[in-house]
Amino acid sequence: MMGLKKILLFIFLMDSLNLYCQTILDINYFFGKINQTTAYKIAENNYRIQKIQNDFFHKSLYPSVTLNTSIPYQRSISEVTQPDGTLKFIERNYINSNATLNTSQVLPFTGGTINLSNSINYSRDFNNNYTNFSSNWVSLSFRQPINGYNSYKWDRKLNNLIKKKDSIDFLKNTIKIRYDIAKSYIEAQNAQLKCLLLNENIKKVKTLLNEISEKYLHGRAIKTDIAQVEISIKKLNGYLKANSVDYKNTLNELERVSGIEIKDSINLVGVDEIEYLIDKDDLVRNLDRNSFELEWMINDLKAESNLDKTKKEGGISLNLQGGLGVNSSSTEISRLFNAPLQTQFLTIGINIPILDWGVSKDKIRIALLEKENVRLKKEEDRDEHLKSIDELISYFWNLKSQMQVFKDQIKLSEKLIIDYRELLLLGKLTISEFNNQLYENINLSIEYEKLKSSLYLLKYRIDELNLKY
Repeated sequence: MMGLKKILLFIFLMDSLNLYCQTILDINYFFGKINQTTAYKIAENNYRIQKIQNDFFHKSLYPSVTLNTSIPYQRSISEVTQPDGTLKFIERNYINSNATLNTSQVLPFTGGTINLSNSINYSRDFNNNYTNFSSNWVSLSFRQPINGYNSYKWDRKLNNLIKKKDSIDFLKNTIKIRYDIAKSYIEAQNAQLKCLLLNENIKKVKTLLNEISEKYLHGRAIKTDIAQVEISIKKLNGYLKANSVDYKNTLNELERVSGIEIKDSINLVGVDEIEYLIDKDDLVRNLDRNSFELEWMINDLKAESNLDKTKKEGGISLNLQGGLGVNSSSTEISRLFNAPLQTQFLTIGINIPILDWGVSKDKIRIALLEKENVRLKKEEDRDEHLKSIDELISYFWNLKSQMQVFKDQIKLSEKLIIDYRELLLLGKLTISEFNNQLYENINLSIEYEKLKSSLYLLKYRIDELNLKY
């Protein structure tokens, strides 16, 4: 008796040591390293790209300054007729350099543009030894479409909405990445759990084999009973081998999705059975605020902008231009700025389309139909979203009810295994019936874990609608 106790104690210590040597990981470990995943890096880079692109609009409203310089040298040989009728070839060499500084500023509220330019020019004819300097001290001009399409007004509204949508999309992408990691983790953990359950049942059947073998030695069991138990052990080992391959594959997938190197000697902790409720009114309200209404506000604004542009491009357009300038020229640079000349100009332009065979009206009709389609698609999309929320809530309660049923079935199955074992040893039950109960218990446990995992993953869909994290 003391020897048996020592053997059992040794087995217990070995199992404990093996568990201690394993690396125990839970799902939060993988969430903590989400920024190492390729998907997160791509999402973050895309978000940064969008932020930079959104800043282009604001920077386009700042003054634009450019400096242009050129130093062209030209050489030409021309045929010139002399007074006496003879021909003479004359070579000319000259240079005409220029430097211009341009500054422009848009007026986003009106769509107009203010331009300021300064320039200086130097020209020299080397053959005739002629030099000239000219300068545009300052040239200020203003151009304003009176009734034209102002893209800045629409772009400003769109840019503000798109910036908000980009931030929301980044949060959604982060939640989706968490979902993918959680899904891969749960699949690997379920495969690991199945291996553990198979191992436990193999131990139970091996213990049963020892007891039946002992009964056989005393003439209380037949050889067929032993053979059936041995076949059962072989089947369980076959299932274990096949599931071990599946477990390895799920670990590889988890490693790919998470970007974390995973060792074989790990123990994945099961996800908790979380409790939460779904409020349909909150889901609908958050859907409108965070996604649906924002997206369709952008679509509506684009359609309205396109209609405004189409109408104004096909109608009478008026624009106003005005400006003033100060310039001078001289053969000597020291006298270039002594006597400036002033110029002013004012221009009113009118563009009147007379005959385009109805193309402008057709374009307006198309823009109106596209705007109407946006409204119809919005209503259709909203109906689909509301339907999906109803389906989501129905799925949630279905999961909850199934989980409770499986809990009761597992308790009953575990009790039946104990009873079946006793009946089997008494010879009132076959080994096949006992094996079927073992397999049923494994399947019930796995199915329950799948339901629990589905409920866990559903929370990410809810968080995506509510924009948690």
